[in-house]
Amino acid sequence: MIGGLTRKATAIAVIVTAVVLAVIALGTAIWYGLLLFLQPWGAALVLAAVMALVAGIVAFFTFGPPLFRKPEPEPESLTHRIIALAKERPIVATVAGLAASFIFFKNPALATIVAAAMSTPEDSSKRRR
Repeated sequence: MIGGLTRKATAIAVIVTAVVLAVIALGTAIWYGLLLFLQPWGAALVLAAVMALVAGIVAFFTFGPPLFRKPEPEPESLTHRIIALAKERPIVATVAGLAASFIFFKNPALATIVAAAMSTPEDSSKRRR
């Protein structure tokens, strides 16, 4: 387990180092290309603006609002709401599940009532005449 974790940490460090060196090399290449046309202060200004623009675009697509995702519709039944809660807030769902299991172990009849209520379809729960 620790060997796999060490390999993953090493791989992440190598990838991060490669990305940093690639960004530095790209900045250096842009710098020397800009020096052919601009004074050093102008090249530094343009390079800083280009790197800030690239960083802003990457940050927007990484942390910004989802552009192409449709919002999920609201779940209708109690079971769907519980599943949606578990997807949105897994820690709260875990604590609620542990509390419910503790209660159900104390009173198994309550577990039977809840299971029966969850398994009956909505149509059969309406009173028929």
